[in-house]
Amino acid sequence: MSFLIWIGALTVLAVAAAPFFPEPRRITDTLSHFALQGAVAAIALLIIAVFSRAGGQALYLCLLLSYGLGLFHIWPYFKTRRPKKDPNAQTLKILQANVLVRNTNAFALETLIRTEKPDIVLLMEVNDAFAQLCNDLSADYPHHHVIANDTTSFGIAVLSVLPLHDLETKHLAEAHIPSLFFKIQKNEKTFHVVALHAENPLRRIDWRDREFKELATWHEKEMPQHLIVGGDFNATPWCPALKKLARSTGLKNARKGFGLHGTFPAHMPLNLLRLPIDHVLTSPETDVLEFRAVKLRGSDHRSTITIIKL
Repeated sequence: MSFLIWIGALTVLAVAAAPFFPEPRRITDTLSHFALQGAVAAIALLIIAVFSRAGGQALYLCLLLSYGLGLFHIWPYFKTRRPKKDPNAQTLKILQANVLVRNTNAFALETLIRTEKPDIVLLMEVNDAFAQLCNDLSADYPHHHVIANDTTSFGIAVLSVLPLHDLETKHLAEAHIPSLFFKIQKNEKTFHVVALHAENPLRRIDWRDREFKELATWHEKEMPQHLIVGGDFNATPWCPALKKLARSTGLKNARKGFGLHGTFPAHMPLNLLRLPIDHVLTSPETDVLEFRAVKLRGSDHRSTITIIKL
């Protein structure tokens, strides 16, 4: 019994330590995504060890350290946040969704869009069915740009009620992975917006990390005052590569203070079992009024809703 608990303790300690590695490797990157699950497992193992009187003080300290490090990673996302209520506030509402390239149920997304009425819709894994939906919604979203792809997961699209200024397709990591860069204006404020879908690190971690590095380089060059980056990052907030991007750009995760809202895999019934890999990052001065995840039928990701105060 003691031996098995020690194996579990060392595993959760590795999970808790992984986000601190300066340069991501496949093993540390994979472990870093499970900071929440590691913290829960650490406290569960500690309770088992105490009641079974297994392992002694060294085991207890190892589990307490693992729990403490895990809490350090996740606490900023659970801190109580009470946005100021202002019914007259002007806002910008963003819907971000990975629709799944194999999914042809565009009606579910249409229902979600008509229910939420976002100002901007950022879509990943867009195939021909969803490209057609973008055209069908042109009356409500007259400004849109679609790159559809039925054979890979790198179709991407943006729909907007606001004009898309200086829209440009960039290929930050590889020629077949597009990202959309554009500007919008509302209430005399200009926002730079980036929609991206990073590569799955289980396939090519170097492509995903290069996407983040090139985005940071672009940010350093352009120095946009108000920036929104949304999409499927294939990285949790504790991933070393994503932490490095946040440090170098100063961007903050919109879910901070609102809970983790795990998005993948969508079919998992508990938030604890889903990983938060779909994000909206904003400039540090941006006031986020709401962040939540919503179910999208037919997709393996939950979508996110972000409301920003202008």
